[in-house]
Amino acid sequence: GPLGLIPFWRHAVYSAALVQQLSRIMPERKRPRPGLAYLAGLLHNFGLLLLGHKFRHEFMALSDLVAQHPTRPITELEMETLGVTHCQIGAWLMEAWRMPPEIIAAVREHHTADYQGEHATYVQLCFIADCTLKGHDIGDAPSSTLPADILSQLQIDEVKVLMVMNRILQDCEGLNSMAHNLAT
Repeated sequence: GPLGLIPFWRHAVYSAALVQQLSRIMPERKRPRPGLAYLAGLLHNFGLLLLGHKFRHEFMALSDLVAQHPTRPITELEMETLGVTHCQIGAWLMEAWRMPPEIIAAVREHHTADYQGEHATYVQLCFIADCTLKGHDIGDAPSSTLPADILSQLQIDEVKVLMVMNRILQDCEGLNSMAHNLAT
C-alpha cells in the first residue's frame, strides 16, 4: 500500500539526498552540518517504519485509511486511528537511541510548518523536502506548495530548490535502487 516498504525507503533516500543538497545551497553562516542534514532527511519518517513492524494490524488499518483518503494529512488520520503520530513515535525511538537533538527535532516536528525551536533548520529542510517530493508523488506531505516563509528563513529560493530536485532526479536510478535494496 501507500505506506509499504518500497514507498517508505524511496521517500527516505530521496529526502536524505534532497535535504543534504538543500543544506549546501544555504548561506554558509546558517548551513547545518551536512551529515546531520542527510540523517534528518533519511530518518524523519522512521516512526512509520516502527509502526509497520511493531503494530502491524494498526498500521494496515492506517495504510487503508491513507489509500481511501489521500488528501487528508497523515498525522490527522494517525491521531484518529492510533491516538499518536508517526512523528511522536519516531521521536521516542530517536530519544531511546540517544540520537542527536537535531535528529530528534526533525523526526518530531517535520510536519510542523511553523516550528521555531532550537533546531528549526533541520525541521524546515525536511518540511521543504517533503513538499518538493510531494510534487513528484513521493511521500506523505499534505501539499507540494513550498512555503515562502520557510524558504525565506532558510535563505533559499524556490527556483534553487527545483534546480536541486532536478539534479537529484537525474540520479533517480541510483536512489531507486538504494530504496529497493533497503526495502528487501
